[in-house]
Amino acid sequence: MFSINHINKNVITFVTKIIQLMFFASVLTTIIPTLQAENNRISTTNSTTSIKNLFWNILYSGNDEKIPLLSKQLYAFYLENPANPDIIILQEIFQNVIYDGKFDRMPLLFKRMAGINFEKTDDSERNLVKSLFWDTFYSGNYEQIPRLVEQLTGYYLKKPNDPEITLLLAHTHLWRASESARLENASPSILDNLIIAKKFFDKAILLNPKDARIHGWSTSTEFSIGTIHQTPTWVDQGFRELVKTIDSYPEFNLFSAGFPMSSLPPTNPLFKQGIEFMWSGVEVCLEQANQPFDRNNPDYSSYMYLETDIGAKRVCWNNEKTPRGFEGFFLGFGDMLVKNGQPDVAKIMYANAKLSKTYESWSYKNVLEERIETAEERALAFESSNYKEHPVTLINSPISCVACHQK
Repeated sequence: MFSINHINKNVITFVTKIIQLMFFASVLTTIIPTLQAENNRISTTNSTTSIKNLFWNILYSGNDEKIPLLSKQLYAFYLENPANPDIIILQEIFQNVIYDGKFDRMPLLFKRMAGINFEKTDDSERNLVKSLFWDTFYSGNYEQIPRLVEQLTGYYLKKPNDPEITLLLAHTHLWRASESARLENASPSILDNLIIAKKFFDKAILLNPKDARIHGWSTSTEFSIGTIHQTPTWVDQGFRELVKTIDSYPEFNLFSAGFPMSSLPPTNPLFKQGIEFMWSGVEVCLEQANQPFDRNNPDYSSYMYLETDIGAKRVCWNNEKTPRGFEGFFLGFGDMLVKNGQPDVAKIMYANAKLSKTYESWSYKNVLEERIETAEERALAFESSNYKEHPVTLINSPISCVACHQK
């Protein structure tokens, strides 16, 4: 038989466990809703941040192709969180300004928007300025360069040792100077952008010395500065430095060396050297072929099977960063051959651009086709001793960059 004391001990133990279980149940009842609420808060915060970043991306870049996506996300989030003040204001801006065109409401809406915490982290701001650069460059929107410079410089001043932003800033200044022919009344000082570009290319080399392309961009910019300022020592130094960059990445830097020399008079020995660099670049790109390349008949038709988007030779073809590099290369090289008095060879070189799978949608195919039609006429014009009467070539045209980079 159990004693009374034994029974009492068992009862006490049992009651104690019941009390403990009740306590834990009470704690869990309190904690679980809190955890669920926190999880929902985090999810909502992440969704809100994503929508805000998309909004800023469109606002900075002017990329109206993303408007339907933002509208869809705003509406879906608004249905789930109708009281979220940030989303309410963004929804109002979209509905009133972008869709309904009620621009008179912009001051009020943007004043209200000023109170929003957009939670722009360093990464989100960095991604925004990167997106702004590529959206502007791929669209060939030269008029937006001043705003692009402001955004990139603003971020650079916060993070001056960011190698990618530094490089994009260099390219922006290079683009600004290279296509200044777009401007009706360009200030002579616009060419100072080449000096600024050189500074940022050099800084980018310090931050990322293993990228051989940057060395090519830097030295070709230096060469261009020397030719513009008619300073032989700068030209000579730029040329010698260009030659040094070739071995590190011949597929890319032979073009970087040859193209800037296309701006020189056709009788200049360095212009002839530039053509040789371009020929060598083609031969390096096609070195895996089982047939020799004929410089007198440079038809690419039998080499298209070599096209690739990976490895060092990806730069010989259209790729992510130069979506029209194939077409643009043959436009530029064809111009050099015409200038060199070889219109028949140039017409074959021009025609290679038509082998691209995306040629029909290239924004500048009409330029190339006009070049083919007028090749002989242009070759004769280049024989004039008055260089100011020479026809425009790709390098001094309004499309010297976007011929390769505009989608």
